[in-house]
Amino acid sequence: MIIGICTITLRLHGPRSLKEKRAVIKGLLDRMRNKLNAGVAEVDAHDVWNLAVIALATVNLSEAVVHKVFRQAESLAENAPGVEIIDVSISLL
Repeated sequence: MIIGICTITLRLHGPRSLKEKRAVIKGLLDRMRNKLNAGVAEVDAHDVWNLAVIALATVNLSEAVVHKVFRQAESLAENAPGVEIIDVSISLL
């Protein structure tokens, strides 16, 4: 069994307040939850309006499937308007 954890650090270009940031991040997290077989949450930089850190966790028997889920998550983040990926970290247990 492979347990995968992916942390994605994002720079947000549109929001000018924490309220606007929450709307952007909530939409992105909802899309990820609906399309991916993974748990998703904002895990850091809660009080910084132009930065977000999200984490995904998934379990599968295949390492290739875990990596596929994380690539799909990166793609969803890249395609979100006003969002730039700064860093991606993947850990497999």
